[in-house]
Amino acid sequence: MTTPFQTSKGNPEPPSFHHDIERQTDVIVLKGSVVYQYINELKTNLLQEEFQKSCICFDLSDVKFLDSSGFGMLLSIKKALPDKEIGFVTASPFIKRLFTIAKFDQIFPVFDTRDSCITAICKSQTSNGN
Repeated sequence: MTTPFQTSKGNPEPPSFHHDIERQTDVIVLKGSVVYQYINELKTNLLQEEFQKSCICFDLSDVKFLDSSGFGMLLSIKKALPDKEIGFVTASPFIKRLFTIAKFDQIFPVFDTRDSCITAICKSQTSNGN
């Protein structure tokens, strides 16, 4: 039996992402399993992206699993991009629960939809004078 975040061979589904721009916001759509064995490559690839806007929305709607190294990676990305306003979309009840357990929802704004994420983080950035 495989778990929802494993392939039929028992390995976690490798993460992938694509970068879009929506309403003056960089949107990173992550998919797959954000787990230890893939973190270094994923982090390197994400940090090589050219973020053109002051707001970044990480859409985790298609993330199947996120372990502690995935949370660490998200924190290190924030540290690497201190001038960016960052929010997360956690549409999956499972990922949303992980964010709550890890208290990530107390560190970053977390939203149910990409639209609400973009609206809130860009509004926050505008109200800060940026």
